[in-house]
Formats: sequence, C-alpha cells, structure tokens
Amino acid sequence: MKWPIIYSLKVWLITILLGPVIYYSIQAFTDPVFRHHTNLVDFTTEVLKYSIIFSLPSLILFSLLVFLINLLNYSMWVKKLILTIIGVLLIVLPLHAIKSYWGPWIIQWTIAYGSIIITCIWSFKLTQTS
Repeated sequence: MKWPIIYSLKVWLITILLGPVIYYSIQAFTDPVFRHHTNLVDFTTEVLKYSIIFSLPSLILFSLLVFLINLLNYSMWVKKLILTIIGVLLIVLPLHAIKSYWGPWIIQWTIAYGSIIITCIWSFKLTQTS
C-alpha cells in the first residue's frame, strides 16, 4: 500500500506547488492590471495555504482510487486515462462547489491545475500490480 501513497503524493505536491504559478502566468498574460498589482511570491504563498487545506480530501480519495484502479486488469494506458479523468474531476468539482457558476476564473484554475495533474499522472511511473 506504500506505492499508491507515494505516487499520489508526488502528483498532489507538484500540482499544488505549480498550480498557482501557472494560474498567475495565465492571469499576468490576460490581465495587465493583475500583473502590476500582484506579487508572484505573495500570491503563490497565499494560494498554497488554501490549496493544501482544501485539497487534502482529494489527496486521500485519489490515493485510494490509485490503489483500486491499479488492481484492475487493464493496460497501464487505460489505468492512467481513468486516473486522468478522476484527477480533473477532483479539481473541477471542488472549484465548482466553492463558486456555483462557471465563469472565466474557473476555466483558468482548471487549466492551471488540470494541465499539471494530467502531466504528472502520465509522467510518473505507476507501479504495476501482479
């Protein structure tokens, strides 16, 4: 049971660490006022506090699902595809729960965190169970 937790922690940590940076980059590119009035370090520090707290339930659920999905007799490609869908849902659903409408901000957060979680899921080695 040790490897699903390590895999999940790697995916989760990289996602919450780089998510604010990607979001900041999107905002800085699309909104010049944001870029001039927001410091990257302060923004990232503030967002990290909330990301860690609010994503802990997703980490626990993702770890459990990584373990269960890896028990299935599917190819690694299919397993990672399933984890990709789950990972994106674990980003979108909590964001939607916080704000009940789909505005541009939810798309930017989804792109920021979603692109990272997808990259991590496909980049990190998922140990095959026998």
